[in-house]
Amino acid sequence: MNKLITAVLTALLLAGCVSHKQGGEPSVFEGRFIGYSGEFVEFFYISDDGEYLEVPINVAEDGTFRDTVNLGADMYDVALFADKFMFRICFEQGKHYVAEFDLTTGSETDFRFFGEGEKENLFLSHYWSTFCDLEYIVNSCASATSFEDYLAGIEKTATPLDKELKAIDNSGFVKFYERDFARLKATYQNYYSLVRVNALGAYEPEKSYLNSLKSTYKLSDEDFDKMIYSYSSYAPFLYPEINLSEAMKAIADFGNNNQRKEYAVASFIKAYVDAGCNDRLREAYELYKSMVSKPDSDLCAQIENALTLGEGVEAPEIEFEDIDGKKFNLSAFRGKPLYIDLWASWCRPCCAEIPYLAKLVDILGADPEIVCISISIDENRDDWTAKLSEGDEKWPQFIATAEGQRAISEDYGVSGIPRFLLLDAEGRIVSVNAPRPSSQNICETLIEMLK
Repeated sequence: MNKLITAVLTALLLAGCVSHKQGGEPSVFEGRFIGYSGEFVEFFYISDDGEYLEVPINVAEDGTFRDTVNLGADMYDVALFADKFMFRICFEQGKHYVAEFDLTTGSETDFRFFGEGEKENLFLSHYWSTFCDLEYIVNSCASATSFEDYLAGIEKTATPLDKELKAIDNSGFVKFYERDFARLKATYQNYYSLVRVNALGAYEPEKSYLNSLKSTYKLSDEDFDKMIYSYSSYAPFLYPEINLSEAMKAIADFGNNNQRKEYAVASFIKAYVDAGCNDRLREAYELYKSMVSKPDSDLCAQIENALTLGEGVEAPEIEFEDIDGKKFNLSAFRGKPLYIDLWASWCRPCCAEIPYLAKLVDILGADPEIVCISISIDENRDDWTAKLSEGDEKWPQFIATAEGQRAISEDYGVSGIPRFLLLDAEGRIVSVNAPRPSSQNICETLIEMLK
């Protein structure tokens, strides 16, 4: 599975996590881990007040275990870490569980319960190996040539699991996963564009839009809105290098409903502007104005502002300060190319990039070819300093002032983070949507972009 799909799937799984407070009746948990190598085993979950909780399990050298466990409440979805694996299981209070987990197959769905919890956890093994696997969904729906076919494919994949769920005599468990089914179905609707591009077998997303949109005249208004949301929300992140004008032409080349065409085209170009994908934007902007009967004035203003951020343009100033309150701006760093991390302490994807940025800084060394800095957009300075205290970042850390916040939002048009900017040694824009530190070969990529 490629890194993009893995990242998306991780986000989907985290969205389903549940949290509980400590307390309640303990359970007996026994069984064995096949292929156990002596690593730690523990339950992991989040309390109602946001605290990360770990409950260790005592395991013998031969992989057998028997322990008394108190997770505080019924956990219909809890993570059990064993060695390098994370099993997602159902674990309710006051029960006696006997289970076996296979650590030799490389699969986190190879587990089995005997007696209590058997049906619930057998369902979860099936659920996590099929419906919760984005790659499985993409492949199972690969033959869909219309949005209607794609939605039907999702339902077809879900139907046997839904029947298996409803046959379980555990109302709390069934109710929880009926909600989770609905959540995942709604999420998967947004990946139609990914399926269409994968089906081509080549990186030609512009062509995929033409093929997939031709049947949209058949859709209800509700399904049409869902499909356009799919494209406009995810396309800039799945295909940041798309030929925007060609994709817009493809979007407009379906059916005879002018209102839908105009809505689709406007949604699409706005999504790319919001994401900071400004390549070929001027051409796409002219195309947008020729395609719609009355261009939206707010969107036009947003696009015109984005056009001022093209490659080679002097970067607008951003004011920020260090932990001691000393003020700086971007011009203070001229002389070497500058890679800027815009983040916040509350942003999980931002925080996930920190280890990768640290690795990049290490690769660049003490006299770096490219200078890296992080600018937080936290409104609460204490949240920022508290987050900094958790790590040992070896590159400059700053927080945006009120004026800096305005510049990031208005001058750079940043509406979501994490966002990375790349400036050349003279302070000119190279990219306002530079690759993330977690991207493959990030160092080489940045150096190539600066040539």
